[in-house]
Amino acid sequence: MPDAPLEALTGGPYDPRMEMRMSRLEDDLRDVKSAIGRLEAAVMRIETMSGSTWPHLATKAELAD
Repeated sequence: MPDAPLEALTGGPYDPRMEMRMSRLEDDLRDVKSAIGRLEAAVMRIETMSGSTWPHLATKAELAD
């Protein structure tokens, strides 16, 4: 179903398509939150690895000496 703006309410019940649209949004948000959690864990691993590895590496200037 393509996303289309809902018509203005006229005092009657809401558009029945709203339930389907909200359900899709909730599912998408759940997926986004899960992906962000995985990204956060990956960034923490990279940060830990770089913090323990990079200080011991020589710089370009040190190699030139």
